[in-house]
Amino acid sequence: MPVARKSRSLARKPSDPEDFRAPLSDHLDELRTRLLRSIMALTIGWVVGWFAAGWMNKLILGYILGAVKSGAPTGTSLQVAFTDATQAFMLLLRQSFMLGLVLALPFIVVQIWGFIAPGLKQSEREPIRKVLPLSIVLFFMGVYFCWLVLPATFSWFAGFLGSFPEAELNQNPENLVLFALKMMAAFGICFQLPLVVFGLGKAGVLSPDTLMQYWRQATVFIFFVAAAITPSQDPISMLMMALPLTILFIISVYAVKLTTKALPKPEEIVVFDDQE
Repeated sequence: MPVARKSRSLARKPSDPEDFRAPLSDHLDELRTRLLRSIMALTIGWVVGWFAAGWMNKLILGYILGAVKSGAPTGTSLQVAFTDATQAFMLLLRQSFMLGLVLALPFIVVQIWGFIAPGLKQSEREPIRKVLPLSIVLFFMGVYFCWLVLPATFSWFAGFLGSFPEAELNQNPENLVLFALKMMAAFGICFQLPLVVFGLGKAGVLSPDTLMQYWRQATVFIFFVAAAITPSQDPISMLMMALPLTILFIISVYAVKLTTKALPKPEEIVVFDDQE
């Protein structure tokens, strides 16, 4: 009696992207649905951010203005003032959008992942699942490190007021707040360097020996990127960003070297012959 064979579609693993094939119209419908969800989440976050922007202003301005006062020469007059009637509203609008984006970002990432994950194989999904949480941790590490070094940066800037004894400082709060937010975003992005170096090393694009051989050139490149990406391009901000990035780069190189050594060498692999 003949035995029915299993079809290839049943033998295929469920994680195979071929099992998730759909017409183009279905993909477009899903993309539209996920875009609408992301826009709704961003809108809700924007509204929440609008009510939290005032609190964030007090936090950032109090934190930075204290450093400016301590770095400025004794007797320097400091006034916080807008130069245009619309600046206060525009500042709150920008801040609330940034806060809303931060609040909605986890949901947006989930929507992006839900759209692209079915098209990936299991072996392709696992590295992304492992890297994504580490990327978020590194980003907030960069933001927190920037928050710690901001007072030193503004204190250094304020020290130059001593060259102008008769000058008064009329500080626009918009410039201070946006500068601080841009700096924190830049630090968070640059702190992704270890993931880039580790990924290139594990992919075989750059070997650990090559990274160690050209560490001087890599350090110069890091300082160049730090000088280009910092909003003020001042030496203090550049050093505050470049030094931790250099340390993270060295740690990443040694991590790649250790994990590469852990892999078996070709001559250590034993091949068993089934004919014996």
